[in-house]
Amino acid sequence: EVTAGPSAKTPKPSTFARSFTIAALQQYTNSFSQENLLGGGMLGSVYRAELPDGKLLAVKKLEKRVASQQKDDEFIELVENIDRIQHVNVVRLMGYCAEHGQKLLIYEYCSNGSLQDALHSDDEFKKLLSWNTRIRMALGAARALESGVISCIIQMLEHDEELCYEIESG
Repeated sequence: EVTAGPSAKTPKPSTFARSFTIAALQQYTNSFSQENLLGGGMLGSVYRAELPDGKLLAVKKLEKRVASQQKDDEFIELVENIDRIQHVNVVRLMGYCAEHGQKLLIYEYCSNGSLQDALHSDDEFKKLLSWNTRIRMALGAARALESGVISCIIQMLEHDEELCYEIESG
């Protein structure tokens, strides 16, 4: 049986986020299969994971170049900072993994996709968004900004200047 648990070498953060093993995440994502790929960006790919109890999670697997630039203790600090971001309009961090040179962040699963998906996809979901819904989404984003969530994220990015440079330069 594959279980979630802390890696022997990775420091344990002072966070509510749960530590997962890479073996458990491979099992939950069907070895990070294409069929479980939800999307991705410049920092990594996101996979759908199903726990044995049926609960769904989204696993962000950081690209090797990003993961290799960050020491384990810096990654744990990032996990702690992300875990502090708690807002109704921000997806909750559920766990993390730092094993064998890989770094992964585990979030609650959003069955309706992301804000990016809703606003920029070419599918029917985007076409169904009324102006009223779009305004509510914009207000939700504004409330997250007002609460300081974005300033917290910017501070985390500024902590790693190389990562910040890569994001800015695209």
